[in-house]
Amino acid sequence: MEATPGTSEGEYANNRVFYEQARAALGAMRFRAQASPGGEPTVQHLAELEKQIENLRRLHERRGQAGLTRAAIDPIRTAINAELKAIVALELARKRGR
Repeated sequence: MEATPGTSEGEYANNRVFYEQARAALGAMRFRAQASPGGEPTVQHLAELEKQIENLRRLHERRGQAGLTRAAIDPIRTAINAELKAIVALELARKRGR
């Protein structure tokens, strides 16, 4: 998306499916984490990740045909990466029994 600003590939309309798939995948992960003993911290981080993806979607929607630029998404990318790192760390700790 960010590699194609100002082109038809970068337009929000041509990326709606990505957001739908991301929402569905995160919902499935959250459901699985809710069913797992000790999964509540992961559920919380997944909920925050869902919020950040929604923020990205809204930004993309507002920019419409202009698409996304690196400068426009850097703050959201930072937040998304932080949540992903936290989720991975939590899940690795759970696997080690901590």
